[in-house]
Amino acid sequence: MDTILGIPVNVFLLWLAALAYAIGVIFFLDSYRKERGELMIAFLAFVTSMAFANFFMGAGEYWQIPLFMQLGTLAIFVGSAFMLKFPLTALPPSLRRPLFWVSLILFLLFAAWLIVAPLGQRLAPQLSMWFMVVINGILVGGYLVWAGLKATERWKRMKAVGGGIGVATCCVASHGAAVFGAVFLSAFLQVIAPFVMIGAILGGRYLQRRSQTPRS
Repeated sequence: MDTILGIPVNVFLLWLAALAYAIGVIFFLDSYRKERGELMIAFLAFVTSMAFANFFMGAGEYWQIPLFMQLGTLAIFVGSAFMLKFPLTALPPSLRRPLFWVSLILFLLFAAWLIVAPLGQRLAPQLSMWFMVVINGILVGGYLVWAGLKATERWKRMKAVGGGIGVATCCVASHGAAVFGAVFLSAFLQVIAPFVMIGAILGGRYLQRRSQTPRS
């Protein structure tokens, strides 16, 4: 078996991605304190869920502990529910909370089926991947880009569009590369995804400061 630093390659790549997302968690925790809102909740939920998912799935493979793999699966589905809070802002306020709880319960039930049912266990890797492609990558990532393109302020546009591209880099491009067997390309896209999002926020803040600076 091929190894890197004595660790199996697939586990090393999962843990490398977990480290990248952990950096994202630190950044977006600070960002959420400064900019509370559904956009930062979506970003923080994404990087947190991916940090836990990659770490536990790598740990499950390395130590052959199914519970760790199951925790990784659970992290994905919980994170996806909280990411949906941003697209739900398009709906009337009276519908947002009920729909969030409905989606969270449905996602948890689906995750439980993947963890407990024999058929679910066999299909868990494929179904989890396609779940992330559709919910995180296409629905949430696509809505982020669409909402950003609609924004009139350049700084809002950069934050939302760049964040959406970052999410899609992980949940569409990386998984697409994995489907075609491009393991290292898939891992590279996983690792850069949180930094694309961080760059978008930093760039947006720069544009925001410029827009608020009086012109002489």
